[in-house]
Amino acid sequence: MSDGDHQRPRPAQRPLERARGVAGVLVCIAVAAPANEASANPPFINMLYPPAGMTAPREDPARPHGLPAYPPHAAACKETGEVKLQFTIGPDGTVSDVQIVSSSGYADLDASAVLTAQRWRYVPATKAGAPVAVEIATSLDFPLEERTPKFEADCTAAGMQAAVDTVLHRQ
Repeated sequence: MSDGDHQRPRPAQRPLERARGVAGVLVCIAVAAPANEASANPPFINMLYPPAGMTAPREDPARPHGLPAYPPHAAACKETGEVKLQFTIGPDGTVSDVQIVSSSGYADLDASAVLTAQRWRYVPATKAGAPVAVEIATSLDFPLEERTPKFEADCTAAGMQAAVDTVLHRQ
């Protein structure tokens, strides 16, 4: 391998990855570092049409996926949206490396979606009968709840930051 072909090593992941949410609100999400280099770059697969010779992961029936909690601040401020996520499902069925591909536009909804996905468990994907790590994408919807708005709710950036802090501390 020539010097031009040499790949730089990936920097080690920090215990906390930071993502900037809407209105300058800082969202901190705990992210687990990959166990080894083989699982550091798993293939991205379509769960409906996995590659030949591979079975797609599926929801672990012993641990059904819960829906994300609708943060009280989001309900009070009539926030709604869809969060598109991409994450790794390890050979043990755990979820890691959760990334927001498309934000709902509200940091508290995004944080709730990420924290929910991190708790999910899967029956892992297999290749030639052996469990393997894969990346998948999914969307979580936060439909508008039929409630009257709370006019005393703080729907400012400061209120959003307080709501995100509350969501993250409940994990």
